Amino acid sequence: MPKPHKFQNFQFPLILATAFLDILGIAFLIPILPFLIRDYGMSGAWVGYTLAIFSLGMFLGGFVFGKLSDRYGRKKMLILTSFFNVLGYLTVIFAPHFLIFALGRFVAGLAGSGIGITQAYVSDISSPETRTKQMGLIGAMFGLGFLVGPGIGGIISTISYTAVGVAGLAAASVNLLLIVLFLPEPKKHVPVDGVHLVPGERTKLMMSLFILSFAVTVAFSPIQAINSQYNVDLFHFTSKQISYVLMLVGFTSIVYQAFLIKHVQKYLKEVSMIRLGLGLLLVAFCFQAVNRSEFWLWAIIPLFPLGLGAVQPAIGSLVARDAGHSAGKYLGMNNSYMSLGNIAGPFLAGYLYTHSIFLPYWASAGLFAAILGTSFVLLKEEGAG
Repeated sequence: MPKPHKFQNFQFPLILATAFLDILGIAFLIPILPFLIRDYGMSGAWVGYTLAIFSLGMFLGGFVFGKLSDRYGRKKMLILTSFFNVLGYLTVIFAPHFLIFALGRFVAGLAGSGIGITQAYVSDISSPETRTKQMGLIGAMFGLGFLVGPGIGGIISTISYTAVGVAGLAAASVNLLLIVLFLPEPKKHVPVDGVHLVPGERTKLMMSLFILSFAVTVAFSPIQAINSQYNVDLFHFTSKQISYVLMLVGFTSIVYQAFLIKHVQKYLKEVSMIRLGLGLLLVAFCFQAVNRSEFWLWAIIPLFPLGLGAVQPAIGSLVARDAGHSAGKYLGMNNSYMSLGNIAGPFLAGYLYTHSIFLPYWASAGLFAAILGTSFVLLKEEGAG
């Protein structure tokens, strides 16, 4: 019998720390990305293109590294994706021209596929009763990263943009060391005697969840792609006010996913949580499209992380449960479909924004109405388990 890892009892806190450090470095770069790209002599349009390059890396990495984590272990693939993250920040610091910087963003996107491996790790160490809650806590760590990261990045940027890259490199390096030195490998799930034990492979539920993840990501894209510009154009926000918006989003995500989701889960199964989240997002986008008041904006903003915080952990929980022994592969695929949405969505939102600053929000409201209606066809309540 193999000797248990000395940090075996700290698996979940350690994977939470890994998730936080992983997203923290990304959040450092948010306030300075447009200025970094400008300093390379590129137009503002390349901000969106750079995000698309990052998402393309996540799309490809999600298909590859999640499956490899099922075969070779979660820890090994987390080490690899964290190493890629370190390489990505080195290009932020040292890239002599934009082509190398863009290549670094692609490599960082490959590293972003570690999100799916992290979720698979959580699935490995969770019971069916705690899986959704613990997936939500991973989401809370992402929210915490986005709460503190942009503010810290903005402060460090007063020294230099290179200093922000160094801070991101430090976070990625600490994360890599944390995984290498302390994170145990979860108990492996290996098929016995060659029998295929993946109940969810190519099932209707699995494909429905992938379609749902893609559609939700596309519909949510105005918040990620053009919302900061929208607040500047409509409310004349400063960079400080934009950081307040990001902080409110992160704070709401933390409160819901760390403290409230366990109470919601007592009354709603995963499918009902998905529909609740879709309904909240539909209402939020409708309000955003009609609102002209800065005062009401602060009441609308929390609806977005509340809605997405209900949808994403529930989808992740259903994917993990249906995937069985191949949770890494299918959670990675789920994140790849989300990344594909992050490629297509910002271009669509940007195109609509050139016609009317309100049009992307109306389009998203229509998409969420369609997704919510479709969910009653694609997802059955008994599928929640």
